[in-house]
Amino acid sequence: MSDAWKSGGDQWLPLLAAAEVKCRIPTDLLARIAFQECSWRPGVILGVIPSSVGALGLMQLMPQFYESVRVARPFTTEATIAQIAEAAEFLASLWRRFNDWQEAVAAYNWGAGNEHHSYVEHGSYILADMPPQTQSYVKNVFTDVPIQGALLT
Repeated sequence: MSDAWKSGGDQWLPLLAAAEVKCRIPTDLLARIAFQECSWRPGVILGVIPSSVGALGLMQLMPQFYESVRVARPFTTEATIAQIAEAAEFLASLWRRFNDWQEAVAAYNWGAGNEHHSYVEHGSYILADMPPQTQSYVKNVFTDVPIQGALLT
């Protein structure tokens, strides 16, 4: 496990840690997701570089679902703090839904509806049934932030 992913996130790590505590998210999990989403790149964090699907900001939130990214760009610090809060609440809600952090992270990346459909179709959550990008996303996050329990197989 390496903390190299934290380099460059100094401005955001304390805010992410506070959101983790508030939403009862394991230490560093939300922060590692933030790094996975933006790699601490200023243009991504400020919302001037959207993802290929239109997600914006530090937590790569979709504007059709999250008010915090439907504001003027470049994003202010206050807007980014609001994005952190929305992402933390969303991740916590995914954990309550799936009762598994790996599943919650997969759903954060792939979409909760896709995750649910995969479960209904297969009767269990199987990482190999997810898109390769989601498989990589989950493995990368949990390599750096090990949480009790094995990765999905």
